[in-house]
Amino acid sequence: MWEEIAGEDSYTAQLFQFCSNLLNELVAANPEFASPVRKKRELHLDALSYLVHSLIHAASLPCRYKAVGISLRKTDYHGEEQYAFLSYWPFRRVVTMLTSPAAGEPLCLLRKGTFHRTNSANRLRSRIEPNNLLKDRFARAGLISPTHPYAVVHPNVSDPVQIRLDGRNLEPVGRCLTSSETVIPLVNARLAATDFTVCYPDYRSYLDCWDFATGEFSRQFRGNQLTRQFKFDLSSGGRLYGHFVQSLPKEARKLLLMNGEPVVEYDFRSMQLHLAYDEVGHSCELADGYLIEPYGVAYREAFKNCFKRVIGTGQKKSLRSAFSFAIREELERFVSPEELNAMISAFWNTHPKLASIGNTEAWRRLQLKESEIALAVLAELEQQGIACVPLHDGFIVQQRHEAALASAMTRAVQGLTSRPTAQRCV
Repeated sequence: MWEEIAGEDSYTAQLFQFCSNLLNELVAANPEFASPVRKKRELHLDALSYLVHSLIHAASLPCRYKAVGISLRKTDYHGEEQYAFLSYWPFRRVVTMLTSPAAGEPLCLLRKGTFHRTNSANRLRSRIEPNNLLKDRFARAGLISPTHPYAVVHPNVSDPVQIRLDGRNLEPVGRCLTSSETVIPLVNARLAATDFTVCYPDYRSYLDCWDFATGEFSRQFRGNQLTRQFKFDLSSGGRLYGHFVQSLPKEARKLLLMNGEPVVEYDFRSMQLHLAYDEVGHSCELADGYLIEPYGVAYREAFKNCFKRVIGTGQKKSLRSAFSFAIREELERFVSPEELNAMISAFWNTHPKLASIGNTEAWRRLQLKESEIALAVLAELEQQGIACVPLHDGFIVQQRHEAALASAMTRAVQGLTSRPTAQRCV
């Protein structure tokens, strides 16, 4: 059990309000404790707050914890002992009420520890585990988080435009912002003043949003400032990175709130494909350029990821190798050389006008165009006072600004010979 209640002021305020309401419910369900709780309510509320804080932490990180270790020995709550900051009997009553079936299903399961009669040091802590009902309440109250009890880490951003000269380390570009880049500090100021929270309807939704098996989830909560990042030179890349929302899983983005309001996410349909057609001065007339006959919808994502991967390979051999790797990775099965050749031929037969950039490093220019379009969308929304998080070729705003976002995206691609359409993500 935690020996301090850590976290930001907003979290602790939510926690104490949650525990105050929960204590009222527990007393109503266990009237035999009404009198002692009324006489020493603060002591009982303290005990409940420390315990609930610990239970929330266990629920937030199911990959590491299942239950909370506690002591039910009176001597551990006196003098210099570990839990001397709590009063024993209020804590014991709180545990009893949480594990009591008085109002139906108990909110917690208690597994009592063992006591070694000849050596009091050899004993096991009792363990208390929240049930799904209580976890659902934690989720709806906004108390659980993969970074519990701490909030998003916001590293300092000294330069809004940076470059990776060696392909790894970021360095300032050492120049003034271009006319399109001047919007970045304005957008950052607006995003820093915007409160972002993920509102889970239940605990199952929380588990579905995060991959706790890998432990990578904690890295997705860093930063609230955007930087434009080039690679190798100022004509390569230029995408916007740095805001933690960009790293959230798709399922978590659906549950995102901006200043307490639900959000909407839009992106450009087949953006990279249209930019490639613009690169060669043609227009893609297909409704969906990634639907390759005779493979159909089942192979759409495979062809989409293959196209993204092959744009940038400089040799024909590398092109085929990249296509082969992407196909096998996406389909998660072995693809014979004959089948692979047929798929590659089908793709280039569908898009013969793009053959000229298949063996070039076109990704540098395509990402640069994409980033300029994103900056144009942000500039128009900033003029209207709308906070927006870019996702490369996608954008997130509050739902009430959906029409403004769709209009800004449509205008941003008017100069292209092949224009992707703005679509709402589902």
